[in-house]
Amino acid sequence: MMTRTVALCLLYSVLVACNGGDSGTSDDANNRPSATDSSISSFVIKGTSNPLIPGSPEPIDPYENDGQFSVTYAIEADGTVDIELSVIEAGGSIVFCGNESTEFYDRDCGPGKSCGLSGELSCKFSANYMLSCEGGAERNLIVFFDELPKNADIVLCVSHASGGGASKERVQFR
Repeated sequence: MMTRTVALCLLYSVLVACNGGDSGTSDDANNRPSATDSSISSFVIKGTSNPLIPGSPEPIDPYENDGQFSVTYAIEADGTVDIELSVIEAGGSIVFCGNESTEFYDRDCGPGKSCGLSGELSCKFSANYMLSCEGGAERNLIVFFDELPKNADIVLCVSHASGGGASKERVQFR
């Protein structure tokens, strides 16, 4: 018990020390990313149909709505960012972005680019395990799908010259 208390106090001290002197203000200007940051403010997937049970994973089925689903995102950043979409096992850790074996979308987005820092992508999952989003290459993911239906996470990774972030949404491929 004593070791746990000491560890918690040490962790708290490190977190407070890393804060770098909080001014205590809470206006929006202090909560926006700086010119060297990027963050994901919104990431939503709308499946090929509504889930049977509200709150359950969004279904993505090649036989419903011709396999069409949508990905909506909003990113806060200054300048251009690299946006990637990939698939990982349900509940898996996002160890790193750029998992080329399951990546199905990779674009530079931002001012002057064909995609902005916010938008909606029309995507498609076909019966032959091909996955793609508008403006991206079609990717055969048959190796990933060892069974159907399969719960998985679609990961949105954002890379900026000085950092980035990642977010994931649960889906069910059928």
